[in-house]
Amino acid sequence: MRHLLWKRILFLSLSVICVISFASIGSTAPCGNLSFPEGSDSPYRSLADALTANKFCADHLPTWIPKDFSIENIDEKSNSKMYRISAEYVSLRGSLQIRALITSNNVLHFMEKDTDGYKILHNDLEIYLYTNQENYRASWFADDIIFTVSFYPNSPDSITEQEFLMIVESIPK
Repeated sequence: MRHLLWKRILFLSLSVICVISFASIGSTAPCGNLSFPEGSDSPYRSLADALTANKFCADHLPTWIPKDFSIENIDEKSNSKMYRISAEYVSLRGSLQIRALITSNNVLHFMEKDTDGYKILHNDLEIYLYTNQENYRASWFADDIIFTVSFYPNSPDSITEQEFLMIVESIPK
Protein backbone atom coordinates (compact mmCIF):
# COMPACT_ATOMS: atom_id res chain seq x y z
CA MET A 1 0.00 0.00 0.00
CA ARG A 2 2.83 2.41 0.87
CA HIS A 3 4.53 1.52 -2.44
CA LEU A 4 1.39 2.50 -4.36
CA LEU A 5 1.13 5.79 -2.44
CA TRP A 6 4.77 6.69 -3.18
CA LYS A 7 4.32 5.70 -6.82
CA ARG A 8 1.31 8.00 -7.10
CA ILE A 9 3.12 10.88 -5.42
CA LEU A 10 6.11 10.47 -7.74
CA PHE A 11 3.92 10.17 -10.85
CA LEU A 12 1.82 13.21 -9.84
CA SER A 13 4.91 15.31 -9.13
CA LEU A 14 6.32 14.31 -12.51
CA SER A 15 2.95 15.22 -14.01
CA VAL A 16 3.27 18.75 -12.63
CA ILE A 17 6.84 19.00 -13.95
CA CYS A 18 5.67 17.69 -17.31
CA VAL A 19 2.81 20.20 -17.55
CA ILE A 20 5.21 23.03 -16.83
CA SER A 21 7.90 21.73 -19.19
CA PHE A 22 5.44 20.91 -21.99
CA ALA A 23 3.83 24.32 -21.65
CA SER A 24 7.24 25.97 -21.88
CA ILE A 25 8.41 23.99 -24.92
CA GLY A 26 4.96 23.61 -26.49
CA SER A 27 4.88 22.40 -30.05
CA THR A 28 8.59 23.17 -30.52
CA ALA A 29 9.55 19.88 -28.86
CA PRO A 30 11.08 17.49 -31.39
CA CYS A 31 8.38 15.01 -32.33
CA GLY A 32 8.53 11.50 -33.72
CA ASN A 33 6.85 10.53 -36.99
CA LEU A 34 3.11 10.25 -36.40
CA SER A 35 2.46 9.82 -40.15
CA PHE A 36 3.75 7.64 -42.93
CA PRO A 37 5.74 9.48 -45.61
CA GLU A 38 4.06 10.41 -48.89
CA GLY A 39 3.84 7.43 -51.25
CA SER A 40 3.80 4.72 -48.57
CA ASP A 41 1.83 1.49 -49.02
CA SER A 42 -0.49 2.18 -46.08
CA PRO A 43 -4.13 2.94 -46.90
CA TYR A 44 -3.95 5.74 -44.30
CA ARG A 45 -1.24 8.30 -43.64
CA SER A 46 -1.85 8.34 -39.89
CA LEU A 47 -4.09 7.08 -37.12
CA ALA A 48 -6.00 10.37 -37.29
CA ASP A 49 -6.57 9.87 -41.03
CA ALA A 50 -7.83 6.32 -40.42
CA LEU A 51 -10.31 7.46 -37.78
CA THR A 52 -11.51 10.36 -39.93
CA ALA A 53 -11.87 8.14 -43.01
CA ASN A 54 -14.11 5.83 -40.99
CA LYS A 55 -16.23 8.77 -39.78
CA PHE A 56 -14.90 8.84 -36.21
CA CYS A 57 -13.54 11.81 -34.30
CA ALA A 58 -9.75 12.05 -34.15
CA ASP A 59 -9.67 15.21 -32.03
CA HIS A 60 -8.47 13.49 -28.85
CA LEU A 61 -5.38 11.70 -30.16
CA PRO A 62 -1.96 12.64 -28.80
CA THR A 63 -0.08 15.04 -31.07
CA TRP A 64 3.40 14.31 -29.73
CA ILE A 65 5.59 11.21 -29.36
CA PRO A 66 9.33 11.05 -28.58
CA LYS A 67 11.46 12.05 -31.56
CA ASP A 68 13.08 8.62 -32.02
CA PHE A 69 9.73 6.89 -32.65
CA SER A 70 8.29 6.36 -36.15
CA ILE A 71 5.02 4.89 -37.30
CA GLU A 72 5.39 1.21 -38.21
CA ASN A 73 1.85 0.11 -39.03
CA ILE A 74 -1.87 0.78 -38.71
CA ASP A 75 -4.11 -2.14 -37.86
CA GLU A 76 -7.92 -2.36 -38.03
CA LYS A 77 -10.13 -5.04 -36.49
CA SER A 78 -13.89 -5.12 -36.34
CA ASN A 79 -16.88 -7.33 -35.68
CA SER A 80 -20.56 -6.74 -34.97
CA LYS A 81 -19.81 -5.33 -31.48
CA MET A 82 -16.67 -3.26 -31.91
CA TYR A 83 -14.26 -1.48 -34.21
CA ARG A 84 -10.61 -1.12 -33.13
CA ILE A 85 -7.92 0.76 -34.93
CA SER A 86 -4.38 1.08 -33.67
CA ALA A 87 -1.08 2.52 -34.74
CA GLU A 88 2.28 1.17 -33.66
CA TYR A 89 5.29 3.47 -33.38
CA VAL A 90 8.71 1.87 -32.93
CA SER A 91 12.13 2.86 -31.72
CA LEU A 92 15.18 0.99 -30.50
CA ARG A 93 13.74 1.69 -27.04
CA GLY A 94 10.47 -0.15 -27.63
CA SER A 95 7.00 -0.05 -29.07
CA LEU A 96 4.40 2.64 -28.49
CA GLN A 97 0.81 1.79 -29.41
CA ILE A 98 -2.08 4.21 -29.69
CA ARG A 99 -5.51 2.57 -29.99
CA ALA A 100 -9.05 3.73 -30.53
CA LEU A 101 -11.88 1.38 -29.60
CA ILE A 102 -15.44 2.03 -30.63
CA THR A 103 -17.89 -0.39 -29.05
CA SER A 104 -21.64 -0.82 -28.86
CA ASN A 105 -21.57 -1.07 -25.07
CA ASN A 106 -19.80 1.21 -22.66
CA VAL A 107 -16.74 -0.66 -21.40
CA LEU A 108 -15.21 2.33 -19.64
CA HIS A 109 -15.62 0.54 -16.30
CA PHE A 110 -12.57 -1.63 -17.08
CA MET A 111 -10.34 1.43 -16.62
CA GLU A 112 -11.75 2.24 -13.20
CA LYS A 113 -11.27 -1.32 -11.90
CA ASP A 114 -7.49 -1.37 -12.36
CA THR A 115 -6.12 -0.96 -8.85
CA ASP A 116 -2.59 -0.02 -9.93
CA GLY A 117 -3.73 3.09 -11.77
CA TYR A 118 -5.13 6.46 -10.93
CA LYS A 119 -7.02 9.24 -12.64
CA ILE A 120 -5.93 12.74 -13.67
CA LEU A 121 -7.93 15.50 -15.33
CA HIS A 122 -6.42 16.96 -18.52
CA ASN A 123 -8.31 19.30 -20.90
CA ASP A 124 -11.63 18.18 -19.37
CA LEU A 125 -10.77 14.51 -20.03
CA GLU A 126 -10.45 11.93 -17.27
CA ILE A 127 -7.26 10.06 -18.08
CA TYR A 128 -6.42 6.85 -16.27
CA LEU A 129 -2.67 6.27 -15.85
CA TYR A 130 -1.04 2.93 -15.09
CA THR A 131 2.57 1.95 -14.69
CA ASN A 132 4.56 -1.08 -13.63
CA GLN A 133 8.28 -0.44 -13.90
CA GLU A 134 9.02 0.18 -17.62
CA ASN A 135 5.49 -0.32 -18.96
CA TYR A 136 3.18 2.66 -19.15
CA ARG A 137 -0.45 2.95 -20.18
CA ALA A 138 -2.98 5.76 -20.31
CA SER A 139 -6.67 5.43 -21.22
CA TRP A 140 -9.44 7.97 -21.70
CA PHE A 141 -12.96 8.16 -23.09
CA ALA A 142 -14.05 10.91 -25.51
CA ASP A 143 -16.62 11.17 -28.29
CA ASP A 144 -17.81 7.59 -27.64
CA ILE A 145 -14.28 6.26 -28.22
CA ILE A 146 -11.95 4.62 -25.72
CA PHE A 147 -8.39 5.74 -26.45
CA THR A 148 -5.33 3.94 -25.08
CA VAL A 149 -1.61 4.67 -25.27
CA SER A 150 0.71 1.84 -24.21
CA PHE A 151 4.49 1.58 -24.13
CA TYR A 152 6.35 -1.76 -24.21
CA PRO A 153 10.16 -1.60 -23.82
CA ASN A 154 12.67 -3.41 -26.05
CA SER A 155 15.72 -2.53 -24.00
CA PRO A 156 16.73 -1.23 -20.59
CA ASP A 157 16.75 2.25 -22.19
CA SER A 158 12.99 2.77 -21.82
CA ILE A 159 11.08 6.00 -22.33
CA THR A 160 10.97 8.15 -19.23
CA GLU A 161 7.87 8.90 -17.19
CA GLN A 162 8.29 12.52 -18.26
CA GLU A 163 8.20 11.52 -21.95
CA PHE A 164 5.11 9.40 -21.34
CA LEU A 165 3.42 12.28 -19.56
CA MET A 166 4.33 14.58 -22.45
CA ILE A 167 2.45 12.20 -24.76
CA VAL A 168 -0.58 12.47 -22.46
CA GLU A 169 -0.23 16.24 -22.17
CA SER A 170 -0.24 16.54 -25.97
CA ILE A 171 -3.87 15.39 -26.13
CA PRO A 172 -5.75 18.47 -27.38
CA LYS A 173 -8.84 19.94 -25.81
